[in-house]
Amino acid sequence: MTFTPPRRPALGVSHLSVRAQLVLLILVILLPVFSAIAWYLVNERQRARDDAYSRVKALAERTSENLQAFMDGNEMVLSRLANRPQIKALDARQCDPVLAEYASLHPEFTNIVVRDRRGEVVCSVEPDAPTGAWLLKSIPQFGQVLKSDGLLVSDGFFGARSGRWNVTISYPIRDTAGEVAGYLMFPTDLFVLSQQLLGSLPQNVLLTITDRQKKIVLRSTDLDTLIGK
Repeated sequence: MTFTPPRRPALGVSHLSVRAQLVLLILVILLPVFSAIAWYLVNERQRARDDAYSRVKALAERTSENLQAFMDGNEMVLSRLANRPQIKALDARQCDPVLAEYASLHPEFTNIVVRDRRGEVVCSVEPDAPTGAWLLKSIPQFGQVLKSDGLLVSDGFFGARSGRWNVTISYPIRDTAGEVAGYLMFPTDLFVLSQQLLGSLPQNVLLTITDRQKKIVLRSTDLDTLIGK
């Protein structure tokens, strides 16, 4: 008599239940689909990020160019003003009338002042311009003006007279020997300047520019509450 051992059941797919086989089949079909969807989403996300970065970069470059054009234009004007004989003379009795004319055309400038080396006012478009030691305490980088070879822009500061945040644009006035004898100062209203330089941006774009102390000096929205913060 021959003994035949019992046959073990096979563990292959054919011995799975019908439901299990259907689930396995669906997984086999959907796995490539899910993989394709995941690949698509990852690529679309990267493409969206690249596109957003490109737009932000273009916006930053355009804003930088506008700011540079503003500064270049002012430097050219200031250099010409600083070479006018009536301004170079630093004579309070003969203030150059062109200063008042220029100020009237530029509402961003709260004043235009000619000062001597000590910071004392020689000529001022607006009356009661602060003088002397007050400037050393209130206007950042004031002491650097006499060391500057050209245009200098201060950090932001609160203008007590105007009640608004300002920067001061300065340019040296040189005597016949080429030494700094005084300087022109343009206190500039940052609220007005923000509107001029950033007012054309789309409403869904927020652009903020800070000074060296990380204070906000230009902003496209919420100007009245956040400039200087």
